[in-house]
Amino acid sequence: MTFTNLQGEREANTGNSEDYKKRIKKYMGVRGYAITGDSSIDGSLEDLIFKRPLADGQKETRVEAKFTELSLFDLQFLDELKNHFIKYMNSPIDNRFFLKIFVKKCKSIDKWKKIFDKGDNNAINELKQKIESKLEEEKLVDFIEHSFDNFLNFIMDCHVIQADYDRLNHKIDKLSKSKEFKLDKKLTEENQNLEYENEKLTANMMKVLDFPKVVWIAKAKKIENMKKFWEENYEELIYPTRDHIISLSSMDKNKKIKSYIINDTIEKKMFEHWMDYDDPEKVNILKNLIERYIVQKGRKIGMRFNRKLNSLFYPHLNKSRLINKIGKRKVSRIFQDKEGKIRFVEHNCVNINILFFNKEFYVVLDNTRLFTENGEKAVDGEIAKKLHYKFPNRFAYNNSEKSKFLYWKKLFSFDYQTLNYTMYFKISKPIEIHSPVTSIRGEKYTLQDVPGNDLSEYFLKGEEDEF
Repeated sequence: MTFTNLQGEREANTGNSEDYKKRIKKYMGVRGYAITGDSSIDGSLEDLIFKRPLADGQKETRVEAKFTELSLFDLQFLDELKNHFIKYMNSPIDNRFFLKIFVKKCKSIDKWKKIFDKGDNNAINELKQKIESKLEEEKLVDFIEHSFDNFLNFIMDCHVIQADYDRLNHKIDKLSKSKEFKLDKKLTEENQNLEYENEKLTANMMKVLDFPKVVWIAKAKKIENMKKFWEENYEELIYPTRDHIISLSSMDKNKKIKSYIINDTIEKKMFEHWMDYDDPEKVNILKNLIERYIVQKGRKIGMRFNRKLNSLFYPHLNKSRLINKIGKRKVSRIFQDKEGKIRFVEHNCVNINILFFNKEFYVVLDNTRLFTENGEKAVDGEIAKKLHYKFPNRFAYNNSEKSKFLYWKKLFSFDYQTLNYTMYFKISKPIEIHSPVTSIRGEKYTLQDVPGNDLSEYFLKGEEDEF
């Protein structure tokens, strides 16, 4: 993400689009790039394609040449940017390209700088929404399946250069004469530059730190209709065993629960005296109560729980909106047929797992998806399999998956308590793993100044020169 302004105060009017491309080729050449593609020959989306193997390996640098005064929200430019973004996302994550955009003059330059110089998230999000607003439904589906974090990563790999024809000529002459860029490849001594540093990994897992002080236990009547039992007590943090009902809150005044227990059998016990970490039944009870606690939190913020898929999701209630967002993030979208009838609804949701090992409980939140018929009723079985097969998640990247996980965690507000809501379990921040690793930080070179060498013959690893 860079914005470079090569323009001086005077604007040149000489040159044309093809000459402009020729000047860009020369400029990239003296910067150490080798051309591998040209739209006038290959008919590619990009005007020009370059490689700089010694610095970038197999990663390409793709170039758009705009010999015009260009608005950031120009419709054709937005469409091209959308195509580049989709191509970028469809590329292997370790081999995505850089995009350089050469513009004769940027109209309303401050808007460009907000995005490509300052990295303003609000401005970047506005650009993404502008692109979305101009897309037809078929193209929109391909674009919006990728998150804001993906789009932000794409923008980070973009470099806008404002320069007219004459200014490029001036920079080419300057760089060609610069001794700093004269290099004899034979006189480079390559050394590994190893550094020891801490690698930090964030897991989608949190530890349960504190537990309730007390539990209530009562002898249970035989429950004839378990479905009715849960319908009547879905808000309660309870668990029925064959002979007892265990609750995290008092059952004395709860009429619905009292109808399922034997009179005068309620006992109040200290949690530490009741819990036995070597008893598989009690471990299983506590795992279920922790899960119900999280499900209860989800329901309080408008989510629904699908027991079969063990997932919390937001229903898509407003059918007039194709995309449902919570906190600026897409949580569901409607797919329609040609007549505008709902075919199905795709939901981003969170799967809950409670793990127990080494006498400790852990909460795991996994990002997943489910499909519903009309935004509320989940589909399963063969229909769901077909939908997952036809509409697969193409990629799952660490940064975007982490962002989703932190989004769900924030919504659940595990560390927030009000007068109306009791915090039964204290849950930690995401677990982080720190590991000392060896990393290669690039190559070190011993350079000698050899007069007469032309940089365009070789490749040099280094930062863009200051303008």
